[in-house]
Amino acid sequence: MRIALDVMGSDAGPSMVVEASHILNEERPQLELVLIGDRSTAESSSLPARVQWEQTAEWISNDEEPAWAVRHKTDASIVRAMRLLKTGRVDAVVTAGSTGATMVAALLIAGRLRGIQRPALTAILPGGKQGTMILDVGANADPKPEHLLQYGLMGEIYARELFRIAQPKVRLLNIGVEEEKGNQLAKEAYSLFKGSTIPFEGNIEGNQVLDGVCDVIVTDGFTGNVLTKGLEGMGHAMSRAIRTALTQDFRSKLGGLLARQALSGLTAQFSAEAYGGAPLLGVNGVVVKAHGSSNARTFANAVKQAERLVERGVLTAVAQRVADSSPQVDKARR
Repeated sequence: MRIALDVMGSDAGPSMVVEASHILNEERPQLELVLIGDRSTAESSSLPARVQWEQTAEWISNDEEPAWAVRHKTDASIVRAMRLLKTGRVDAVVTAGSTGATMVAALLIAGRLRGIQRPALTAILPGGKQGTMILDVGANADPKPEHLLQYGLMGEIYARELFRIAQPKVRLLNIGVEEEKGNQLAKEAYSLFKGSTIPFEGNIEGNQVLDGVCDVIVTDGFTGNVLTKGLEGMGHAMSRAIRTALTQDFRSKLGGLLARQALSGLTAQFSAEAYGGAPLLGVNGVVVKAHGSSNARTFANAVKQAERLVERGVLTAVAQRVADSSPQVDKARR
């Protein structure tokens, strides 16, 4: 399996991706990695034997307009990576660069899966045995009800194939659990889900998302992005508060030493490091978007996630599920 790694765009710089390639060389020696970016900006010049470097000094920053940048920066690292995916030279792409540029490049170059109207970015929230998948978390801020229905279809397949859940439980994020609650988008989407073959269990409120009561949460990209970033900020704030409380005096420090192992496990549970990245579902290829602030371990885990998506044929399963359900979506559009 060959996976393209976009070296540019990470907050930590290209050296972080190079470091991740060394981790993967030790832990996933069967993978062939293609690093795409400006090698002169990486502090480390040594690469594992199976790692190939494709040189380009061009990249797309977060403050550039994605559609314009993808069309005009034809040799940008993410554009080059998507071309490799489109032509079959790699099996997946992993990047920590601009989310907008990643989505636009994936759509313009790799294209959508047949039948998919809008792609969705996913994230994994802590809760339950394996966490709870939420989509969309930023790909499409203004979806239509039928788009949310497709998110539910893709999320169901993702949970089934990647997490091996026989019957994933799917819910809609809303301001109340009652069917009549929410804005027009939520109400219309609820009606579509009720009439579908998705294992739909109704609405879920924001204060329940970490309780593990379902396997897949569906929402629009605006709400999903705000929710996940809010939870991330809350986690950082709690971590700082705990550290402060455990270093106030001698007794607090002693208690902190005794609780260190338990607190470490709690921190790991709420860390994004274990999951690595957010797959972009609905495009014609495996694309995983890692967080811009990812460290080498987190990025390496994003690559492993891409590997699992390829191995378990999630792309084919999603395409088949969407094809089987196309009459439902067509009816919803009418």
